[in-house]
Amino acid sequence: MESLGGNFKGIMIQKLQSGATAFYIKFKDEMNVSRKLKVGESPDMTKTRAKDLLIEKKKEIKTKRSLIRGSATSLPSPIPSILQKKYNPSPKTFKTLNDLADFYFSDHSIKTMKELKNRYDYHVRNEQFANKPVQLITKHELINFIERKKVQRADKRRGENTRNKSVEEKEMSEYQMNLQKIIVLAANDDWRSKNTIEFLKKKNEILLLRNNDEAKKRLWNDKSVSEDDKRAMIGLLSRKTIKEIFQICLTAINYSIDSHKIAPFANPFVVSKRDKKLYIEVDNIKDRYMSKDEIKDFLKECKEISKKPKHKNIFLMALLALSVAARQSTLLSIRISDIDLENGFINLRNHKTEKWYNSFIGSDEIKQEILRLIGDRDRNDYLFVNYTKERPYRYPRVMGDILDYTVNYKHRYVNWLSLKDLRNTSASHLAMQGIPISHISQILNHSSVVMTERYAHLSPSIAQDGIRTLVDGFGLEDLEK
Repeated sequence: MESLGGNFKGIMIQKLQSGATAFYIKFKDEMNVSRKLKVGESPDMTKTRAKDLLIEKKKEIKTKRSLIRGSATSLPSPIPSILQKKYNPSPKTFKTLNDLADFYFSDHSIKTMKELKNRYDYHVRNEQFANKPVQLITKHELINFIERKKVQRADKRRGENTRNKSVEEKEMSEYQMNLQKIIVLAANDDWRSKNTIEFLKKKNEILLLRNNDEAKKRLWNDKSVSEDDKRAMIGLLSRKTIKEIFQICLTAINYSIDSHKIAPFANPFVVSKRDKKLYIEVDNIKDRYMSKDEIKDFLKECKEISKKPKHKNIFLMALLALSVAARQSTLLSIRISDIDLENGFINLRNHKTEKWYNSFIGSDEIKQEILRLIGDRDRNDYLFVNYTKERPYRYPRVMGDILDYTVNYKHRYVNWLSLKDLRNTSASHLAMQGIPISHISQILNHSSVVMTERYAHLSPSIAQDGIRTLVDGFGLEDLEK
């Protein structure tokens, strides 16, 4: 075993019989005991990377030493007593990322945070770094985490009945179910069945692609397709999803520090744009939204289907989602007492900030639909209730089906909309109508105009007028004479 000197002091290498080189780092741990740790083999490991790992290890040891000294002097615990009782830690135990995440989720409404908590549990909770003191999480661990997430398949069906199946098995099961649906629908001659068949065929093409290694390889090498589209078609986690997972961790830590005056420390999930290995670039420009004709088709079908008693909610849900542009959790938590029909106001609650804000009833038809749904019910009731007289926590599945056979069936897979895109549709059309970004920000109840600027590219501009003037100069109308 050979020790490297100079700038690589503390790095040791060993030539292996396979021809590869093993890399080791030497250091003294928090108890001042000399240690040697193998960090990898060539070609994956280099002396430069080994040096970076040694630097991180030394930082970790320095933090451990300070924590040990701090615990001896009764440093304030970084978590409130309510969770200290839950975990019953020893005086020298410093809280892990999982501890802070549990506190964050328990301190908010469980049902409104359920989706975030499920995402955290699935992607982060069992990670090694999530079970160590937050102050000891290293940059190398987070880089490793991101690299693994970049090649992970997106698994949206994680219920009890599919838990023991691989993503590929679930997709092939869905493929077979879609084939059966197509056979049944083919016996019908109505437009809904035809459009649904078209949608299912496109979905099955994607499912087959994801289970064909050669086809996936050809797609990944196709430079005419963007990386985000490739990831969506192959079924990998999107860059946006990976960034959102990071954001959950960052928010949980910041919440624990800011809201409960916990002893501050450097949040390892704060990432600078200059850090190319950790910063995840997300393109917010490509927003998916419905055209005006698609909105009409979608609303017309929602109105028709809402005539059935069990689907009586969906027309008003769609109308409000597209007019007040509220998030799903906000819309479905409206109580009858939050509505002022006389003055045309609706009082809405932003469950992200836990603050109230006002919106407006946009037309007499919406007002009439509200009256129809309210009837003679108690004012403390929720506006939307399901067949068990309880409020739903997500849009009914039938709304998604309507979106598929009225809009999605005619688009490519990567341009399909979800019900969450109803809010995007509202914001996009407001921008296209020339409504100032500051006003759109108020309608969306964004905490900052910066969040709304993603829609600025849709606003009418001098460039548009210039292009129209340019094309008018071509004299295209004269070409037909």
